[in-house]
Amino acid sequence: MDGVDALQWLKGTEADRNLASASTIHLKDIDSYFDNVAGPLLRRRSYNPNREGFYRAFSLVSSRAFLVDAYHGLSMVPIADATTMSISRSGSLSTPDQRAFTEFSVCSQCGSLYECPHDNTDAKDEALRLSQRSSTRKPDPGTEFDSYYEMVLNAAVVPNEEIFNTYGETLSNAQLLNRYGFILDVNENDRISWTFEEVIICFAPDCWPPFSQFQFEAVVYTVAREKITERISQCNLVFYPQDEDGSSLCLDVDGRISLQLWILLALPLCLQRFDGETHNQADYLAENLVALLNYQLFMEGTDDGHHVKSSDEEAMFASLAHSTIGLCRARRAQLGKTETADPNIILDDLPEAMQLTRKAMTLMIGEQSVLDSCISAWEPYALIDE
Repeated sequence: MDGVDALQWLKGTEADRNLASASTIHLKDIDSYFDNVAGPLLRRRSYNPNREGFYRAFSLVSSRAFLVDAYHGLSMVPIADATTMSISRSGSLSTPDQRAFTEFSVCSQCGSLYECPHDNTDAKDEALRLSQRSSTRKPDPGTEFDSYYEMVLNAAVVPNEEIFNTYGETLSNAQLLNRYGFILDVNENDRISWTFEEVIICFAPDCWPPFSQFQFEAVVYTVAREKITERISQCNLVFYPQDEDGSSLCLDVDGRISLQLWILLALPLCLQRFDGETHNQADYLAENLVALLNYQLFMEGTDDGHHVKSSDEEAMFASLAHSTIGLCRARRAQLGKTETADPNIILDDLPEAMQLTRKAMTLMIGEQSVLDSCISAWEPYALIDE
């Protein structure tokens, strides 16, 4: 019952979208592995496995395993799996300024950290493999580095202080819930994302002139080339994603829309004014998008220069606000159960024993809050033309 309720509350959330993605291991994959590999193997060893027990074992291992290296793959690491996760951590699997907990680039056939006979199996790729491996280092006499792993602190600790680890510095709460079964109270990595098609479908077809994803990406590149990204740091409502994971069409945890999403929502407004004759389309769009951003900075009161108010830009900015609000409201309506009661009240009354449902509801409420923040931030600008 707890698991069923949790899945219902996750409907429409980032966790739900991740579970539906092609890269996720689905229940049918686990069933197939149990039927064809684990079950027969355990029975040959005189065990009598059942599917529910295997689900539990799979869950316990997958939520505690580490991606160790190219040889061991996803493996259990005693002691390391006992540390609590934190984004701001004092112990790490891998940090830029500290010695790594493991080196991933070992021989995939024997696990050697150093040169081994397998390095010569393909002379063409040998130089690349050796450049990624510890080929120039030699093991200390009497030391077998291949047989153990180190977890190195990257901050000083005092006696009785808890030591934290990170399961991934860029993992969102949706990813943490799906992979490890927990969420953080505050997670700066949280995003609410859309695909290109989802943004298009959200609006009436007559509002969207024909525009392919390839053309959209070309415009994004042109705008970036026009140095629009240099001005994004002045904007309170838009941010430029620095990571390459996940969709770039998104909101961040503060309810700001990504530059890519901002451009996609603004494109039809610019295209409505394009005559198709006097300008190259990409350059025309870039010019208008830069002008629109300058007007937005003026309206936000963050523009250092002097902007001449334009009725066209005013109307476009108001329409952009309407589009942003409409997109967020449509997404919000898809979240969780279709309950009439406030989910916060339902969560407060939920028994502590229903931990799966409590975590799912907390995640869903957090996404509602992000969407509400974005809506509230853009609402004053949607009223400009009213």
